[in-house]
Amino acid sequence: MIAACRAASTGALDDLASRVITPHDWQDLVLPDRTLAKLRSIETRIALGAKVLDHWGFGAKLARRGLSALFSGPSGTG
Repeated sequence: MIAACRAASTGALDDLASRVITPHDWQDLVLPDRTLAKLRSIETRIALGAKVLDHWGFGAKLARRGLSALFSGPSGTG
């Protein structure tokens, strides 16, 4: 997931934010199976986005190329 996010971001992001390196990984998440599956599908969408949009040509047919995800729940959820 980290590699996909880095590949999707631009160098200009470094001017706006500070990179945070964390030792945590997917194995550290304690979530219901359904929630974890949804997060994994977001990761897959990011990782394969360039292939689908650029190599397969779907990007030319879309006005927006980004990904939006809405998180909901109690305080601290997202």
